[in-house]
Amino acid sequence: MPSLRERKEDIPILVRGFLRPLLQANDKPLLELAPDAMDALLIYNWPGNVRELRTAIEHGVVMATGPKITLRDLPMAVRQAATAKLPGGVSAQAFGEKTSPARPARD
Repeated sequence: MPSLRERKEDIPILVRGFLRPLLQANDKPLLELAPDAMDALLIYNWPGNVRELRTAIEHGVVMATGPKITLRDLPMAVRQAATAKLPGGVSAQAFGEKTSPARPARD
């Protein structure tokens, strides 16, 4: 199975899967992921693979004080990746993520 850095398109799906249970476990309301936070998740190379991604999302849930998980709520390594740019101008919107991976898709 390829590493997460080779499957960036899976990141929004994984985030969506991790977010709801982490919100419930931490007794937090439904939070949205800010676009800059999703961009940073897409840029980061994930040497710890999926387990590191889950930990980063948990960190964001715990640190968030507002209605969105922002870039500043994510771990330092992920925030530092945000200074780089996505190749080819790809952004979270390219993966269908506008604001919240926690919200189910509307039919």
